[in-house]
Amino acid sequence: MKKFKVQVSRFLLAVMVVMQIFGVGELPKVHAAEMKNLESIIVSGGYFNTGLMINQDYSIEMVFSLSDLTQYKDIYVAAGSKYPVYKLRSEASRGLFGYHGWYSSNAYVPKVNEELKISQKKNITYVNGIQRLKMTYQSLSATSNLLFGDLKGSIKSFKVWNPSNILVADYVPVIDANGRACMYDKVNGKLRYYSGTCKAGKVIEDSSKDDTEVDKPSADDTVNKTPDSEDKTDNTGSISGSDNSDVKYAEALKLSGGYFNTGLKINQDYSLEMVFSMDDLTQYKDLYLAPGEKYPVYKLRSEAGNGLVAYHGWYSTKIYTPKPATDIKISQKKNITYINDKQVLKMTYQTITSTGSLTFGNLKGTIKSFKVWNGSGKLVSDCVPAINTDNKACMYDKVTGKYLKYSGTCTAIVKESENEEDKTPSDSDSDKPVVDTVKEAHDAIYGILKEVLIKNSSEKKSIYKYGMKTEEVEKIWEEVKADYPLEYHASACVYPFINVRERKADYIILMNTDSQYQTRLEKLRIIRDNFVKSVDASMSDADKVLLAHELVVNKVNYVHCGTIGSSAGNALVNGEAVCGGYSRAMAFLLQSVDVETEIITSSQMNHRWLLIKVDGEWYQSDTTWDDTRKSGDGTGFHRYLLRSDAEFLTISAGTHYSWKVDSGKPITCTSNKYSKWYVHDVAGSMYYYNGLWYYFDKATATIKAADINGNNMQTVISRSEVSGISGILGISNGVLRYSANGRSYSKTL
Repeated sequence: MKKFKVQVSRFLLAVMVVMQIFGVGELPKVHAAEMKNLESIIVSGGYFNTGLMINQDYSIEMVFSLSDLTQYKDIYVAAGSKYPVYKLRSEASRGLFGYHGWYSSNAYVPKVNEELKISQKKNITYVNGIQRLKMTYQSLSATSNLLFGDLKGSIKSFKVWNPSNILVADYVPVIDANGRACMYDKVNGKLRYYSGTCKAGKVIEDSSKDDTEVDKPSADDTVNKTPDSEDKTDNTGSISGSDNSDVKYAEALKLSGGYFNTGLKINQDYSLEMVFSMDDLTQYKDLYLAPGEKYPVYKLRSEAGNGLVAYHGWYSTKIYTPKPATDIKISQKKNITYINDKQVLKMTYQTITSTGSLTFGNLKGTIKSFKVWNGSGKLVSDCVPAINTDNKACMYDKVTGKYLKYSGTCTAIVKESENEEDKTPSDSDSDKPVVDTVKEAHDAIYGILKEVLIKNSSEKKSIYKYGMKTEEVEKIWEEVKADYPLEYHASACVYPFINVRERKADYIILMNTDSQYQTRLEKLRIIRDNFVKSVDASMSDADKVLLAHELVVNKVNYVHCGTIGSSAGNALVNGEAVCGGYSRAMAFLLQSVDVETEIITSSQMNHRWLLIKVDGEWYQSDTTWDDTRKSGDGTGFHRYLLRSDAEFLTISAGTHYSWKVDSGKPITCTSNKYSKWYVHDVAGSMYYYNGLWYYFDKATATIKAADINGNNMQTVISRSEVSGISGILGISNGVLRYSANGRSYSKTL
């Protein structure tokens, strides 16, 4: 009889599976005991249908790898009324393209079998925790179901959050009661079957351990996830299954006489970073240690009065003498050591086998963070100070979702103000005014935004008590950017993520912060100051525009380098940018010498350029096209500098269309003052000296000079003086250097 019941239940389950595949019905909720958990599933030629109808405010995440990079496949797609709401497409060997409505762009070029975590947070795309793409935000209507998995490769997970950041689907690979590989939605308790070929990967025998791994919060997540199970204690004494949103964080931990055990076994290709301070400099302690087969993989040791000594295998050397109670950031990028982002040591590269777990924190002082990246640059551990569910001070790993206990004495340092901010107001208190005036609220939020911008800090800041709406906070952010242009332009295009609760701005987190900000800030400050010094009192606005144009075109190369490619800092400091970086670099330089600018965007062109105000009139300028659409000999143009709207619609070398001013200001460019400007025909750099602009006239093979308006035009070096002139090399201290017949010449001006 028992055997008959089992056969009947299997038959009914099979019928329901068929009904679901053909859209006849849906499986009822199933229990975990009926399934086996899988590490992954291997798929080809089909898809999973989630049954979800989503819009542009949903967020999704998928962990997968591709075994075939030559295909054109929609890895996930949620079709809208005309364009997709979301779509990630593998386009042959070109890589992965993200779509948001009609907007699409390359997000990443993967390797075969490389594990990828793609996070689509509304209109922003992350790959393995790094922002790769911010697409134009659009309002779209969903009219068909969200599908995923149309790829040749393996899938580990797929998640969906609604606009309120509630997890509405959480798919993990399983084997059902009939031994068939499929995906199980832990939120809805339902199975989904693949329309193509689907095979099981490795079976995970311990289902409780698998649940913990699947529920790990991501380091880059900004959405709130609800844990599916209670906390569990693993065999390292760590508590797993915690959710980032529920963690009670501390500012730092006070340590003495112990260490944290990460459980990680690393090799010499891993990288790590620790932020800490020391109260006792007389000790001999391993501040972090990753033992190797014979020598340490990495080791940072405090050696009494000698200071900090770094080890890499058998190689060791002193790197720094710290001051008591002063924060230090140590970064170990493979075999290179940095102190506070400054390289202090490059050690001999060695092949070392890891045999012991990485430990850290064995010091008398405080610790603020500890991070580890694997050999592929993926963040595998991100430990921050916290207080666990037993009210004990510890470290919380945001990647694994585990608490790490200290083997010695450990106490938490918590700011009282932050404790107050993090308290959720009761319903009775939610409408009570916390500040007397709107101005006080404005000034408080301005101060918070100013602080995170100047520090380039991604620290979560609560602002619920000020009762501001999102759009009000965004306006204040624009004020802060305008007041602190150096700090903003030195960043990797940071912006505040604003979480909303009960129609009020709840908290902000500054996005796109990065470890190179401080270095970039100081270098950008020098570039700006030197540019300002190069502007003399006699120069007109047009002179300043041309001076900034020459600096940007000569300094920057067009390179796809992620979000940071749209920043002025990366353009001017590192010499790499996309159109947004070119435009912001020009805007930053011109604003520093009191020339007004506005950024404009054409979503249809997927392009940005600049509006510049000269002598009270607005003009269009596209430094990117002047640099990238060069003449036959590779020299830059000036064709797209100071033009009217009409000219930008008709320039023979290329037209611009469908643009909008980013600030929303109704600006038109009608002046034709520079329509017949001699500068437009100059190919190659122009150099300013003593009121005149010097340039190589390719048509006559001479070097000429004129003022900004073309007055006082003169031939400086003619063909009769020197034949075979090919260009100007520069002007320094009144001496013009130029090239002719492959040689360098000079002339005193």
